[in-house]
Amino acid sequence: MPRHEMDAINVGGSKNVCTAAVARGVKKIVYSSSVAAYGVVPGHSLPLSEDSPRKYQADFAYSANKYLVEEFLDELEKAHPEASVVRLRPRSCWGRG
Repeated sequence: MPRHEMDAINVGGSKNVCTAAVARGVKKIVYSSSVAAYGVVPGHSLPLSEDSPRKYQADFAYSANKYLVEEFLDELEKAHPEASVVRLRPRSCWGRG
């Protein structure tokens, strides 16, 4: 899929749904994110933890989309402290072992 379509669907769609939910009084949002939101780049301290900084990775659309939605959710939480946001960040394992 072209990058602009992926961005529009994943980032724009997530923003639309979450903004509408908060506007309608939803108090809890669960976002299915990914460990890729931290960026699939060298230099992370290990193990990654909830307070590890996310790194924007523009050249990897999936990671960039997850980063941008989480960045949006950070701002949404600040603007709407009555709503809580949970981010689920599953990871994938590749290779032997």
